[in-house]
Amino acid sequence: MDRYGVATAPLAPLSLDSDDAATIARAGRGADLVFDVQQTGGSLEPLLTQAGRYFVTSDLRFRVIDVASGHVLGDASCVRTTQLDPDLPTRDHLLADHAARLKAILGAQRDFCLEFFKVQVLRLPAS
Repeated sequence: MDRYGVATAPLAPLSLDSDDAATIARAGRGADLVFDVQQTGGSLEPLLTQAGRYFVTSDLRFRVIDVASGHVLGDASCVRTTQLDPDLPTRDHLLADHAARLKAILGAQRDFCLEFFKVQVLRLPAS
């Protein structure tokens, strides 16, 4: 991030039970900005039109919070679902091998949303 004039603060990732921007800003003392990423929803649901097939949905929220003021400088939500995928897996397939397929889907949804936030909130070029 040096090319943007931003340096990473030497802080451990924050884990808070609050979504209040001022509370998050106080916990981020020592930094200029806090990137607040929250999973606001998610589900593993049966597709009613295809017996035995399941889809996965992730709902994420990303905020950029100014630590000095506690104000939100940017905010976006991202929802991704596999509901329209042509070849939905069974529940057993999603959960087999320590839920490897489910974890891969959640990872792909997360990565898509992080790229979305990078472009939409941070206004950085797409990867």
